[in-house]
Amino acid sequence: APVRRVSKPGVGRVRRKAVKNCELVKKGTLVRRKLWHNKGYIFTDGFESRTTYRSSVELGQLCWHTCTISSKGEYSKEGGPTFTVVAADRPDEPLTGKSCTMCWSKVLKRIRSTIEERRAKGESLGKAPGTAIAGPEYFGLSCDRIMGELEKLDKEKDICPAYWEGRAAVAEYLAARPEERAAAEKSASKSRGGGGGKRRARRMVDSSDEDEGEWSSSDDEKEAPWETTDESDAEDDDANGSDSDEDLKRALRASKKKAAHQPYRPPDPSRKRRRPQRGS
Repeated sequence: APVRRVSKPGVGRVRRKAVKNCELVKKGTLVRRKLWHNKGYIFTDGFESRTTYRSSVELGQLCWHTCTISSKGEYSKEGGPTFTVVAADRPDEPLTGKSCTMCWSKVLKRIRSTIEERRAKGESLGKAPGTAIAGPEYFGLSCDRIMGELEKLDKEKDICPAYWEGRAAVAEYLAARPEERAAAEKSASKSRGGGGGKRRARRMVDSSDEDEGEWSSSDDEKEAPWETTDESDAEDDDANGSDSDEDLKRALRASKKKAAHQPYRPPDPSRKRRRPQRGS
């Protein structure tokens, strides 16, 4: 019998754990508009959470950062949410953006700027952080506990349809047998075609999770409070995300192992192209 194919849901990178430990302050209220939810997240008007992060004033210390989502702000003119992050030690300098990631990228840029200014004055400081970061994690939107509270606001599941479709796709994928997943992934890899080489493979492994959706199947874990992803992937912030990190890393390891066991083949001099002589 043919193997049933279960496609991997396009709602972001598969994470083993949501990595940031955030505190939910206010749940907010649902907004019946497309810009207020997607396949991976629900954004509520009046949402507020807070988390500790590296201070841009005392670089060796942590301070509270409050994250809010509002329908009133610089980026809400077209009916979408405005995201804001306020550091406790810089309360009069809020950082706003049209996405969670835009806000937190600004936080990193501010820290980076402070480090560079002090190093220019002769201070011995460590390496400045990159500017790529998965903003939804720092808003708490990758935390099962917080997302569970937001899900309860849509009891009839009719206000955020795209979100529930994404959840259903995740559930189907997780319930599928390994061979069913493999069949779908093999078919998808053929349809994508080749090209890109090492750079494409690297971006698929390292790309950060985006505001379009990331899904998690377990609880939070603690990481270094200013750990970030590769800076070269910052431009991927509002895409659907990438394939599973673990699957891709295993594939890359297998490819390297296979190449290591192949015998060395010296170049064939008879096939070497000769450069035409000048004047001929």
